Amino acid sequence: MPAARGHVLLHLHPESRGAEARAARTLTAKNELDATIVSLALLAYEQSDAEKVDADLRTAPKSCTAYEHADYKHSGVKALPAPQQGDEAVSFKLTSSVEGTDVPMTFTIVRSGSTLAAFYAMNLLDADKAQVSAELIETQLTKLTQLTKLEKTAG
Repeated sequence: MPAARGHVLLHLHPESRGAEARAARTLTAKNELDATIVSLALLAYEQSDAEKVDADLRTAPKSCTAYEHADYKHSGVKALPAPQQGDEAVSFKLTSSVEGTDVPMTFTIVRSGSTLAAFYAMNLLDADKAQVSAELIETQLTKLTQLTKLEKTAG
């Protein structure tokens, strides 16, 4: 895989240097029997940069099927249907090899204005459950929209 594409996928990392500001959280289900772990990163960019990162992420699965980062191998990158949320969205899945264990992961990135809300999910017990729920995405986007409106009225 070309290094540039790997770099595009690394924009999702909470320590991404391309974003002007970032915050990340890890979420777990209230149901103790649900082994799904979801991470959320909010990445603030200039508007044109957010649009470019989103566009690059949309095309990355076409040319990037595998990459390495931080001693982990990621393979099987495949586009998924994107939710109809935010200004635009992109979803894909991949498998990460973490200390010899294959971990299926799904990613959903939603752009709202100049902010990317990047969600990824993994489930070590049931790969089919490695999904970010539409309800979680909608809840987080509602919060982001409310904060954006508050900033505009305060500013």
